[in-house]
Amino acid sequence: MMQWKLFHYQIPFVSSLDFKGHLLTQRSGCILQLSDENGRLSWGDICPLPGFSQESLLQAKTQIINLLEQNIPPLVNQARLYPSVKFALNCALQKIPLGYQSNNEIISTPLLQGDIYSQLAQYKALGCPRLVKIKVARASLTEDIALFHALINLNNNIQIRCDANQAWSYAQAAQFFTQIPLIHLDYIEEPTLIHQQNIALAQSYHISLALDETLQDPCFTYQPHPYIKALILKPSLLGCILKWVKIAQTDNLHINLSASFESSVALQQIRYLAENTSCVAGVSLGIDTLKYFQAAPLAKNRDLENKIQHLECIWHKN
Repeated sequence: MMQWKLFHYQIPFVSSLDFKGHLLTQRSGCILQLSDENGRLSWGDICPLPGFSQESLLQAKTQIINLLEQNIPPLVNQARLYPSVKFALNCALQKIPLGYQSNNEIISTPLLQGDIYSQLAQYKALGCPRLVKIKVARASLTEDIALFHALINLNNNIQIRCDANQAWSYAQAAQFFTQIPLIHLDYIEEPTLIHQQNIALAQSYHISLALDETLQDPCFTYQPHPYIKALILKPSLLGCILKWVKIAQTDNLHINLSASFESSVALQQIRYLAENTSCVAGVSLGIDTLKYFQAAPLAKNRDLENKIQHLECIWHKN
């Protein structure tokens, strides 16, 4: 007989972070634990991201408890499940391990955050790697452009992935592209809210696009386009990534499997998914998020199985 438990966790940020107008000082989530007939444990992380997820943590928690209380087979009616619930449930049922070791070398893209000075300091501390990701459209255009140039001054071979989170207007995005050396732009994620505007920008400035928030829109129908280079797959926000992996494999798109500031439980499972996903155009990781957390039980990758057992158990079912 399967046994289920739900543990609650909170991980404080080193400093507050803004997620589309939601200023967070900490991340809250739930660890779903499954014990199978042989007593083998497996886990999933339910951690919706305010500002990006369609569901709140309360809604997700209520849904998973109702599902399991009613003895509904977990794989039935998954289409109606919230993405964060679906991701956690699949990880637990598929027994995706923690601490998985692989010989595959997956590129992990460092994420720089903060003001321009702290981002440059972070970049130097990393040894000035060739590939980095920066968030744009949070500061002024002038500051974003200055940061882009400053990074190039530190490494003339740098490739920069930019993420605008759909926050620019067409004119703002156009101004950014006219004032940076585009040869150093690997791709940009979601410059504006409107997909067709982003395609038009890509055509006008000959830049590569990566799709992120667009993939979460249930009304979006993917159509191949030569300027679409990559898909940003965030399991906590998408739920199931299989559809998009197949599209990437068919259309020769790069896959970036990314975190949404979850606990290290989810990060290890996202790494496992990346290392077991094949794509001709390549697979990379965007899980460089633990550095933004203060010390907490699930903010490190060590001894997770034991640390989970010391969390507050808020629900269980035998």
